[in-house]
Amino acid sequence: RYDSRYPSSRYTGGPNKGILHTTEGGSLPGYDGGAKAPHFTVRANMATKTVTIYQHFDTNRPSRALQNQSGGVQTNNDGCIQIELIGSCSKSAAEKYGLLYWPEAPTWALDGLKKLLRWIEADRGIPRKSTTRPWLCYGVDARRPGVSPASYGYSTPARMTQTEWDNFAGWAGHQHVPENSHGDPGNINIAYLMAATVTTTT
Repeated sequence: RYDSRYPSSRYTGGPNKGILHTTEGGSLPGYDGGAKAPHFTVRANMATKTVTIYQHFDTNRPSRALQNQSGGVQTNNDGCIQIELIGSCSKSAAEKYGLLYWPEAPTWALDGLKKLLRWIEADRGIPRKSTTRPWLCYGVDARRPGVSPASYGYSTPARMTQTEWDNFAGWAGHQHVPENSHGDPGNINIAYLMAATVTTTT
């Protein structure tokens, strides 16, 4: 927990929303001592088919995983609950380093994450709905071969405008947040995550 290191942090706006990230690694990050930490980190253990959730900040105050540029909108502080998923949004990176590829995560892993989403929705009043912006694959954009991943960049079809962000309530990914260029969590199965039913025991 890093709450005590940043005791004065508070939300400055809303409505409340949730953001999904991927860590792009296989272990629990140190998050620079909390300077870049989300509210939660989710680890799916492929050997035991269990899901472990680590909490780093209380949900009644902001976390710190998003970039926030000066002179624009608030990102971390705009009623935003953040979740990092241990693994990757890049299929090539996942295969190379033996990481969980979240866009193809097994049902039991998604069900563990889904339970956390339902709890956060009840705790923070976040509606169970996804952004209408696309959840783009983190892979080479077929329209621009070799130039950039589809979900990466400041001006992709996924990226919200500042006004959209200020008024958004629901679930989105790092790829949707203004003032940020990251493309995680790629094309995760958001439709399954928004469905209410959990089908497996975790």
